Amino acid sequence: MTKLIAVDLGTTLVKCTLFDESGRTLASESLPCGLTYPAQDRAEQDAELWYTGVCDAIARLVRACGAEGIRGLSISSQGISVVPVDARFRPLRTALSWLDVRADEECSQLAEALPVERWFRKTGKFLGPGYTLPKLLWLRRHEPEIFFAASKFLLPMDYVNARMTGHAVTDHTMAAGTMAYDVAMGGWDPELLALVGLTPDHLAQVQPSGALVGPINEETARMTGLPRETLVFNGGQDQKVAAFGVEIDTRRGSLSLGTAGALEIFVTDAANQQLLPFFPYTVPGQTLVEGCVNTAGAAIQWLKDTICPDISFDELNRLAAAAPVGSSGVRFYPHLSRPGTPHRGRSEYGSIRELSLGVTRGDLIRCLYEGLAYEFRLNLEYARQAGSALEQLILFGGASKSPVFCQIIADVTGLKIEAAENGEMGGIGAAKLSAQGLGLDSIGFARAAAGSTKQYLPNPDAVRLYDSLYQQYIETYRSEE
Repeated sequence: MTKLIAVDLGTTLVKCTLFDESGRTLASESLPCGLTYPAQDRAEQDAELWYTGVCDAIARLVRACGAEGIRGLSISSQGISVVPVDARFRPLRTALSWLDVRADEECSQLAEALPVERWFRKTGKFLGPGYTLPKLLWLRRHEPEIFFAASKFLLPMDYVNARMTGHAVTDHTMAAGTMAYDVAMGGWDPELLALVGLTPDHLAQVQPSGALVGPINEETARMTGLPRETLVFNGGQDQKVAAFGVEIDTRRGSLSLGTAGALEIFVTDAANQQLLPFFPYTVPGQTLVEGCVNTAGAAIQWLKDTICPDISFDELNRLAAAAPVGSSGVRFYPHLSRPGTPHRGRSEYGSIRELSLGVTRGDLIRCLYEGLAYEFRLNLEYARQAGSALEQLILFGGASKSPVFCQIIADVTGLKIEAAENGEMGGIGAAKLSAQGLGLDSIGFARAAAGSTKQYLPNPDAVRLYDSLYQQYIETYRSEE
């Protein structure tokens, strides 16, 4: 039976999972890939660990299960992070992480070169220091000896593809996160790259998700124990690959509930709003918007650690379920780091409002869940401006295991909610791309691997109450503009 390896190249963890073609998980191995913080607003990572971590994790899978039948692998990758490399694809310095926001001045310089509206029309995004292009300008200005010595500048997936096969290849979902990619043209934008003194040749070749990158090279075969005939298929940015794994469509979007909460929604007119970034999808010709609440699971963990350290998550959810709709009037604005979408230009942090002596711990838990759901609804409203016809959301990730949170999301948004049994959708999506490349039943594979879902339908009485409460929540934003 054919076997597939999914590589989940995360921010702090490399995870490799071995599947058979029926969708059964055979084994999984994870290795840390930590960040360093050399100064305020800086976050870096040893790019060599991206490659060696993947190889080490695969070698463990091979030792445990053997290499027989393994025919393909693909990557679900963190985006935006970048590393300069030499002609042999060896790093010239540590990678600048997507969490690194040192390039504020460079954003201002780029904004002077082109109006912000033109940036949005070209790239689908507004300039920000987390994106790749401002980071490259920072390297040119502050580390010119490295910048001019670099043969290429590679994103995490590009780097692992290059080290495993000798071919520096990326996909459209990864490239579109850099601010050097023209979403209408579907490729690197020479005009934008020229602003930092680069050409498309300095970046990886853009190929569709699922395209064949090549067979693994001798070094990778030696380090992993895989046969040289093992094929690497092009992956993509993790949220887009996860959405591919759960099979979103025009009426069904995805909500990943990890550290952040990320919405992926198909739209017909992405430029009809200017607060949600938009991207090409893993399937050619399709466009989606991405909404992001920066602290979703992170906010829940913060509340658990600070207010409820003495109880389990099950008890935390029981208390939230026992609290009334509206949490006795308490409202939680869940921005425990800089606000995400659609709050462009806002810098304030979170708050808890309308506290009184009658507020219980259950109210505090529930009002956080409600605040997160209000933020998801706000993003959905902008997606509708862009032509979304959404009727349903499929949830996955740690917080999707909370029945009360899932029900609150259904009641606040008015959408049918499905919570996936298997939360590892990035890996499933990556393996689905390999299955597709090998000519296997990729849809049947992904459905079997994902397992069952639990459904939550909006409660009409709760929907009416939350409509009013949501308006109160939004009025606070309007009063502070």
